[in-house]
Amino acid sequence: MLLAVLFFAGTLALNAQWTPQKTALPQDIQGVYAFSAVDVNTVWAIPYSYAACNKLVKTTDGGKTWNIVTVTGGEGLAFAGIHALDENNIWVAMWPSGLSTDSAIFYSSDGGETWVQQETAFCKTCGYISFVYFFNEKDGVAVGDPNGGQFEIYYTQDGGEKWVATSGKRIPMPGMVETPVASNFEVFDNTIWFGTTEGRVFRSTDKGITWETSETLWPETTVSVAFQDKDTGLALSGKKPGLMKTTDGGVTWQAMEAAPPISGLIEFVPGSIDSYVIAGSGKEGAGEGSAYTLDGGKTWVMVDEIPHNSAVFITPEVGFIGSGTTKLYKWTGKVLEETPSTDDGKKVIN
Repeated sequence: MLLAVLFFAGTLALNAQWTPQKTALPQDIQGVYAFSAVDVNTVWAIPYSYAACNKLVKTTDGGKTWNIVTVTGGEGLAFAGIHALDENNIWVAMWPSGLSTDSAIFYSSDGGETWVQQETAFCKTCGYISFVYFFNEKDGVAVGDPNGGQFEIYYTQDGGEKWVATSGKRIPMPGMVETPVASNFEVFDNTIWFGTTEGRVFRSTDKGITWETSETLWPETTVSVAFQDKDTGLALSGKKPGLMKTTDGGVTWQAMEAAPPISGLIEFVPGSIDSYVIAGSGKEGAGEGSAYTLDGGKTWVMVDEIPHNSAVFITPEVGFIGSGTTKLYKWTGKVLEETPSTDDGKKVIN
């Protein structure tokens, strides 16, 4: 036991580090909430606030500088999610913050200089949007809380000019208090997954037109999902840390023996074989900080104990993570990848 404690303490001191970034966000912000990365240079981040906030931040130089971007028209709303298709085309999902009763989707085609509200989704519905995502320039999906007894989901096939409400017949019924986990979803090709607050994973294989759901993985808790390909992914419990794995695209899930040191939101590290990162805010009592695995969740390394809301990695070398303040952090630690040795076939850590 003593050796295990000493090893754990050593990982905190010797392993990867996050470097703080200056965002110039207002001091009443409760945290940097979610990211959308175009490449290693261009990354967007949204703040979380109990009051209205229509200001987000972006970097175009890999985090050296961060600039405030105002979503004109989003006054009285707060951010729920963001998706940047490229350096010019960006969508943000915004929900009521107490000053408004309607959610909204805003779109910019000029890198955030000007914004236009999408007029046919989440308009005058008194619904709460959770996230928006575009598979390409034409096909997109927006997912929200249950409204009128069913999840409120829209899809578009013309770049957002017209949004179509997904029929309730194509969406499994929600539980009594079940909602999507805001701004947490995974996409591979035409398939999109999201976890819920009642421990289920929803999946669409046709860009959000039809949906199916898993059995309850953990009752009465949030679940976060991350996929490394169309078949293989991990699900993380939002309360007591626990992991499940799927190898059939989320149809079935099996519990893993090893549990991570914290819970929160899990993300796959693109460009790696099976590396994942967890950002833990501590809000559900399951620990706070960040941790990573290089072997698909079998073993974990604790990085820090700072409250984090979510993370994004662009490559095994470049990533960003939010916090419970106006700060966000850039990864400056080791490469998050395990690669085979060239001489004896053994695996070594970069």
